[in-house]
Amino acid sequence: MRRAAAVLLAALGIATLAAGVASALRAPDDPEGASVQIASASVTPGGTVAFTGSGFIATGGGGQVVTVKLDDTSVAGTFTADAGGTISGTVTAPTSTGTHWLRFLAGSGGPSGQGGGAQPPARSLSADFTVTAASSPPATTTNPAPTPTTPSVTTPTPTPSGPKPSVAIRSRALTAHGTRLDLRLRCAAGAACRGTATVRSARKVVLGGHRRVVTIARGAYGLKAGADKALSLALTRDGRRLLAAHERVGVRAAVTLRGSKSLSKTLTLTHG
Repeated sequence: MRRAAAVLLAALGIATLAAGVASALRAPDDPEGASVQIASASVTPGGTVAFTGSGFIATGGGGQVVTVKLDDTSVAGTFTADAGGTISGTVTAPTSTGTHWLRFLAGSGGPSGQGGGAQPPARSLSADFTVTAASSPPATTTNPAPTPTTPSVTTPTPTPSGPKPSVAIRSRALTAHGTRLDLRLRCAAGAACRGTATVRSARKVVLGGHRRVVTIARGAYGLKAGADKALSLALTRDGRRLLAAHERVGVRAAVTLRGSKSLSKTLTLTHG
């Protein structure tokens, strides 16, 4: 009995020590006005952890890139905030049961940091979830064969369907004037078109000492059915810097459309 009790106490001590080490490895939160939520506090081993977040947008610029880490150790994925400053996505839960957390890291994007100048503040947030063992399926019981009955036939009610929205990029080339550029769109007749438009460099370029794809301009749009008009998009700070260094840039214009597929087109951008 004494030997069994000693073994049990040793096992409990090891478990307590492991929990303390895991807790010590957890970095402190520094939200800087941002917030995150996990859809479900409990998931099965290897299941999906869905999350949302807000407050990640940079003042006067594009959305921050948020790195999501699992238990402050391994990177689970990266996500870019939209024009409203929100993120959403899913990552895969670990297979080990117990309490875990996701860490959301967003850098300041520049040396000023913490919101200085036009840069967004650096942010670090965490959210907990629990991995629970999957429950065993119920035991199968043998039931007597049911008495055959005449099935009832229900005629499904047809769902009314209206015209779907459809948008096309009409521009053959783009010209920036001052701090804006125009992207011509056409909304097909039948349904209004709403969504977002983004212009990025068609390939990675060197800007600020880094080689990357640069978001040059972005904005939301709303067009009446049958409308054909130029959408005025505001240049980002990176877009203005890129056009100051290059007279002509190959770009890719991408347009999202609610209720339909997004589309893109490769164009040439010059500045006037």
